Amino acid sequence: MATTIIVPGAPASAALKAVKAALKRELGADIARFPKCTDPAFGHGPQCVAAVRELQSRRGLVADGVIGPQTLLELGLDRGWPALPPGLGIAVVQQMFPYTRRSNIERYLPYVLAALRAVAPGAKTGRVPAEIVLSALATIRAETEGFIPLTEGRSKYNTEPGQAPFGLYYTKLGKTLGNQSLSDAQNYCGRGFIQLTGRSNYQRFGKLVGVDLLAQFELANSPEVAASLLAEFIAAKADKLLASLRSTPPDFRAARRVVNGGSHGLDRYSEAYGLGMAALDNVAATTPRAGASKRKRAPKTQPAAAKTTHRLRAKPDPLDLRDRPYQPRVSPLPFEYPPPDQLARHLVHYVKRTGLLRHQGSECSCTGFGLACVVNFQRWVLAGAPARKFESVSPRMLYEMSRRYDEYEGEDYEGSSCRGAIRGFHQNGVCSEAHWPYEPSRPTQPVADWAERAREVTLGVYYRVDTKVIADLQAAIVEAGAVFVSTRTHAGWASLPTRTIDAKFKLAKLPTLQWPSAHDGNGHAFALVGFDRDGFILQNSWEADWGANGFARIRYTDWLENAMDAWVLSLGVPGVLPREVNLRRFSDAGDGTASAGSLDARRYTVQMGNDGRVDSFYAGDERLRTLGGQAGELPAAWFAQNTPAGKPWKLVLYAHGGLTSLEDAQRKTATLAPYFLGNGLYPLVLAWKTGGFETHEHILEDAWNKLAREGTPRAGGMGDKLREARDAAVENVARGPVRALWSEMKENARRSAQERHGLDLLARALEDLVKRCPSTLELHLVGHSAGSILLGHLIRRLEKGKELKPTSIHLYAPACTVAFANDIYEPWSDITWLHLLSDRAELADKVSSAYGKSLLFLVANALEADRQTPILGLARSFDRRSNGRWNGLADTLHSLNRLQQEWPLDKNGAHPRIVIHDAPVITRVDAAGQALKTEPPWHGAFDNDVVTLTHVLTQIIGSKPKLPVLDLRNG
Repeated sequence: MATTIIVPGAPASAALKAVKAALKRELGADIARFPKCTDPAFGHGPQCVAAVRELQSRRGLVADGVIGPQTLLELGLDRGWPALPPGLGIAVVQQMFPYTRRSNIERYLPYVLAALRAVAPGAKTGRVPAEIVLSALATIRAETEGFIPLTEGRSKYNTEPGQAPFGLYYTKLGKTLGNQSLSDAQNYCGRGFIQLTGRSNYQRFGKLVGVDLLAQFELANSPEVAASLLAEFIAAKADKLLASLRSTPPDFRAARRVVNGGSHGLDRYSEAYGLGMAALDNVAATTPRAGASKRKRAPKTQPAAAKTTHRLRAKPDPLDLRDRPYQPRVSPLPFEYPPPDQLARHLVHYVKRTGLLRHQGSECSCTGFGLACVVNFQRWVLAGAPARKFESVSPRMLYEMSRRYDEYEGEDYEGSSCRGAIRGFHQNGVCSEAHWPYEPSRPTQPVADWAERAREVTLGVYYRVDTKVIADLQAAIVEAGAVFVSTRTHAGWASLPTRTIDAKFKLAKLPTLQWPSAHDGNGHAFALVGFDRDGFILQNSWEADWGANGFARIRYTDWLENAMDAWVLSLGVPGVLPREVNLRRFSDAGDGTASAGSLDARRYTVQMGNDGRVDSFYAGDERLRTLGGQAGELPAAWFAQNTPAGKPWKLVLYAHGGLTSLEDAQRKTATLAPYFLGNGLYPLVLAWKTGGFETHEHILEDAWNKLAREGTPRAGGMGDKLREARDAAVENVARGPVRALWSEMKENARRSAQERHGLDLLARALEDLVKRCPSTLELHLVGHSAGSILLGHLIRRLEKGKELKPTSIHLYAPACTVAFANDIYEPWSDITWLHLLSDRAELADKVSSAYGKSLLFLVANALEADRQTPILGLARSFDRRSNGRWNGLADTLHSLNRLQQEWPLDKNGAHPRIVIHDAPVITRVDAAGQALKTEPPWHGAFDNDVVTLTHVLTQIIGSKPKLPVLDLRNG
């Protein structure tokens, strides 16, 4: 059966009819927002696409509106599909892809597996052959090891030096791919998981999956399409693949030749296949066969046979002097805990009726489960210890957040640390398991509102407990009910006798870990929930028949020898998260007022790191590694509630300058955002790490002090010539370390527009927002200082997509060169406003006590490739009379002439879209607009200026702001 992919704009069909019925069922009352979606007369038009995106967003899928096997699976339309090989999931695939980001596997594996189920052979046996699945995955390893559908880059294999990109695909050899022109060679370059290449293949396989890839070639990178192309390709070769792979030994070279036509990537293919088959064999060896008779409970003295191979990867927390040590209160400790009366009542109910005993399977997720044990127990006690089913928090979320916040770089490792789990819980809270389910070693997606639900269960106080002080741990257990710990494991963990907890159960009957034996080097996290004279009582996250229904005793000697970490904690107040409270200043109230409240600055701040990648994703985007939620779904929902029907959606992108730290950027966001929101504008602030450039002042100070020691005279009060000499000396030194930092910052801006980097993800989200908008989406760009460089690269990226273009541009003291501005901003000069300091104010401004001019003069005179390079933000760049002050190079004069022709000054030296700032900056006004607080004009003051922001709002809105700007002192 061939795959049927339904793309936006597809006509009505029998398959689409079934999809619409399923959407109505899955979305419930929300389907009323998409009335045409339920009308069988309409195809896959805008409303149906929006409904599909809504479902995909809720299920944590890429919300592109494309309906393929994974979306059909989410809609319950997978009837008759064969099953997958038992045990196949993230843990197995991660072993096949040892160098690949785990997040990529989690994100795209479901699409590949669903597509294989939809088309691969297996109807007779009811199961897709393991050889077919492993071959498909090994093919991804050989073709695109990153486990992500991507576009082929330029290389010596497709592009000759100095020639057109992908020109080799239009040579005699390239024409065998069906390419009829150079544009064919470029349009139909490699895409997807298997790098579909050439016009003929796009046409052939496009027909097979039901998509016109000749017209919509970029859809080859849609996860649904890319996975289906892979599955169709593998299914078409299934018989030959099975023959090669079932031979003894498997003929990997022949199998690779079936897929690739040669042996390219053979080493990666064979390695991945072998690792996958070994992992599946291991799962089969440790999992009971379906239909096997129920195993009798082992005798009391007989160790229970292990059902699952537990992979232990808890990592010790490194010493951190910021950890707060636990100080127990002075009170008598009970001889055992829980007391006998509580043990009979609480423990039996907890084991038999709550459903809170958890099993992590073979995944290294014990930090999530150990912390979940503690949180669940405290919630259950707070609820009055009910003898009924009790909803568990999500161990999956706790584990994923622990990896996000732990001390270890990257993500290509398994396990995490207790501190990472604590930090993740502290920053995000935790949702219920229903909102982020756990399936061992299988990728699961959270539902749409998981982040908001997580705010209902938060962390209060937490302290690190000294693992060597038994009494402190006992006191912590009594005080909090449970303690989150980790230890090194040993053979005794796998050979524990079993017991059953019942109404007559006593602590003396609890199975005890057998020790001494050498630890195996692995770490494991769990909860301590009690103690007696012989040891601590622990709750584990393995099978319910491990120990006494998951409980056991660890002797004090065992603990002291092998303990790694211990943390005591309490639940906090719902809705209070530190990352939000620290940034609260205003709320986006529906009445348009800016008042004290709980605005979450992170919601409006896109954070990018040193390499131009997104440094921290907001809420649901963390799972998918996109900005589709923060820059797509959240703005769309806000516009739908706050913008009248038929009116344009107005989105403002604000790019900070090169001297703004992330903390300052978020504080500025909390100050500025309410004024945008209160005037019908949705803000997104771009906060980008600028390398070490924030330290430039200290470098200049050190340089000047060195010059002074070497005899260069200080200027203090000695006249302009000495000041100029001092500045020239500092500029000469700055061309070393400071120029390197400036170059790094500009490189970060450039890299951010590369594929899958920050600006590219932002552009994709905005292009998707255009499709969601029922009227017109207006994009207004505001950039301060080096933010003009970042926005320039964003404009260049948007021009490639052709879906969206800026409506207006507002630059404060732009730090880009005139040449860069001519290249990027000249085509948009009619919609661009420039806010510049006067020449007098620039000269009065000081970067530091070591340099007597503004930052822009330092950039112009020392940090660019050529000295005295004209900068767009310097007012003298627009004045022909100042052209002799620059470096005199022919390219420089050409750039200046170009700029001055595009921005001609009148006889008074003015231009209607250039605002010169010379007066004091007003940071606060009263209701009548009278200044209450001012400061001198300087380079960093533009986003503190009430007059400047009011001007920008007026230009964007087209009228006086409904919500006047009153106070920007924290901006």
